[in-house]
Amino acid sequence: MDCPTCGTPPDRPDQRFCAKCGTNLAPAEPPTAYGQGTRITGPLFADDLPPPPAAPPTFAVPATPPPGYPPVPPPPVPPPTGPPPTGPPPIAYEAGRNGRRRTPVVLMAVAALFAAAIGAGGVVLLFGGDDDSPSDTSAEDRANDTGDRDATTDAAPSAQASETPTATETATKEPPTFQCWDGGAAVTRLADCAAPTGAAGLAWVFPSSTGASCSTEAGAQRASEAGCAPVVGGATVRFHYSEWRSRAALETYYASNTVAVIAAPDGRGDLVALQVESRDSSVGYKVAIYYTDPSAPWSVTIYAADEAEYLAAVDQLAMRPFPQLRGERE
Repeated sequence: MDCPTCGTPPDRPDQRFCAKCGTNLAPAEPPTAYGQGTRITGPLFADDLPPPPAAPPTFAVPATPPPGYPPVPPPPVPPPTGPPPTGPPPIAYEAGRNGRRRTPVVLMAVAALFAAAIGAGGVVLLFGGDDDSPSDTSAEDRANDTGDRDATTDAAPSAQASETPTATETATKEPPTFQCWDGGAAVTRLADCAAPTGAAGLAWVFPSSTGASCSTEAGAQRASEAGCAPVVGGATVRFHYSEWRSRAALETYYASNTVAVIAAPDGRGDLVALQVESRDSSVGYKVAIYYTDPSAPWSVTIYAADEAEYLAAVDQLAMRPFPQLRGERE
């Protein structure tokens, strides 16, 4: 019959307790002889309670699945993590007596032979590998090597002897000598010669100031002067050579009437060329030339009708390089 408490029908005919509320489903017994009383229909002890419904297993897998079900596959094996193993594979072993591991005798023998071979090769490399041994070098190669060493040994002293001067060469080698501009005694340094001066000194500095058309004179601002009038292209061109009493007087005079700086004759770096003003109306192109070194007091002025006549006349100018003013090397 249904549960008198909750009305739940029983699952089987012999069910004693309600599966939902636990009410006793047994038929009522007649009252005892001791009198009438109230029948207790609920459970009295914990042993009388029905067992709780069985919950399905969460992780456990039944050893034998019920009939009609497919077999349960084994749980998947997680993939290995970390770097792959390195080194030689593990050596197989077999169980011996008392369950202990035993390395195969064959593998031990192979390892011993391999170690012996490596040891023998190391000994050969350490003590027997000599580049000069007869087994590594043929007789012809050794002869060539010996000849090369002999040639090198023979050539070295010769080269060293050629680079080292002998006592005779050292004794015969003399320092250079110079002849001063005035024809005095030879010296070993040009600084020992006096500076050119006077008419002879002017002629030394300007070799072109001694021609047939030249005359020497002295002026107020100059220690010595020379004037020349060579014919250039059918016209007479005047050259005025000067030895100034000071370099300051030379620079002051030409700085006051400079028109432009022009190229020095032949592009010489020891000379300065200036186009200057002229008080003579017949002179259209006047150029002053002197040394760049502030210690040199010499200058030359060329009076030409125009630039073309100046360029033709400057080819006749002879003016010594500055290092030769005191003399020349013999």
